[in-house]
Amino acid sequence: MIESKESNHWLMGEIYGTAPSLFIQQNWPKLLPHWSKPPQTLLLVCFRAQENLSFVNETVQREKDRLWQAFHHCAQRLHPIAQSQGILLEAICPKTGLAVQAPPQSGIFDLVYLFHDRLGFPWQRTTQGCKVVTHPRWQQAFYPALWISPQDSDRVTALVYDSLSSPMREPWSKLTITTLN
Repeated sequence: MIESKESNHWLMGEIYGTAPSLFIQQNWPKLLPHWSKPPQTLLLVCFRAQENLSFVNETVQREKDRLWQAFHHCAQRLHPIAQSQGILLEAICPKTGLAVQAPPQSGIFDLVYLFHDRLGFPWQRTTQGCKVVTHPRWQQAFYPALWISPQDSDRVTALVYDSLSSPMREPWSKLTITTLN
């Protein structure tokens, strides 16, 4: 569980560490052409939303923007720490599905599919044609995000835990990571 008080809103979430899907294992050179090693670890991030994100309106868009900013903030915090420890950790943009540090010709990650495939979360299409994944407790009031690494799960989850949960590293106050087999 991630908890943070940011912009007068509590930020809560979960992170699940798991192995890459078969699609990622087979297509990583297209998805991550700047990598020389295949991915070993996916960190699937669930940010709890204050709104049902399957609707299209100004309030929902503000909430999506707030949660994207939270993910971006985490990624900015983690990237230099990971680099200093020799860990390659790539943030995948929840808006575009593209690796943040990747060249423009990179492939697109389907976060809805990954949450369904790796965690068993159901998904559906909205009336606008968008795919929306459903969290078991929060339903559609959550924002999916992804980090990916060629390093082993233990090293990556320890880095994330230490970097985001330390009281010295505000605004994050508490973090638990579930590693799936």
